[in-house]
Amino acid sequence: SDNSDATEPKIVFACKSNTCRSQIAEGFANLWLEEKKNVSVPIKRHITVVSVALDEASLFTDKTGQENLARVRKYVKAAAIEIMLNFGVDIQNYTPKAIAEILPIDENKCNRSTEEVDKDIHTLVILCSCGEELKRKLIRRARNVVEWNIDAPTTCFKAGERNAYHRVGLEIKNEVELLMQRISGDVY
Repeated sequence: SDNSDATEPKIVFACKSNTCRSQIAEGFANLWLEEKKNVSVPIKRHITVVSVALDEASLFTDKTGQENLARVRKYVKAAAIEIMLNFGVDIQNYTPKAIAEILPIDENKCNRSTEEVDKDIHTLVILCSCGEELKRKLIRRARNVVEWNIDAPTTCFKAGERNAYHRVGLEIKNEVELLMQRISGDVY
């Protein structure tokens, strides 16, 4: 058997801070997979779905005390959790993750030609236009790359769009469903 069957396929959703858009996408993808377990045609292989931050520094908030500076990991945005609960998906226990926590980046591999790099990501979905350096490293490891360039709902909400989280959540839901349907033939 070939090497692609030796490891489970990975679908990676990436955005700047991994506190909203990519978490929403991960939640919808996991829901899609869960729903497929309950149909008459079972999934033949386990598929791993993860989300990561393209900007590792954005995972932390610096909290300044009187004498010390502590890095505190951010949480998934409450508005993202709330909108997902409205869609019937619970992401309350999701946490923002750095790429290295999920997919260790071997700098030696990154310096090799693209043909020599292990393609350990089946599909990489980039939901924003930031994090260029890490994005390039991930793209080299992905067999398929999709860029959605989804609006940041926090920015839209602050600009006065009251339904920004719902609109973005619905947009991501539709994109995830299309993606999962399209790639299901590749990984089952």
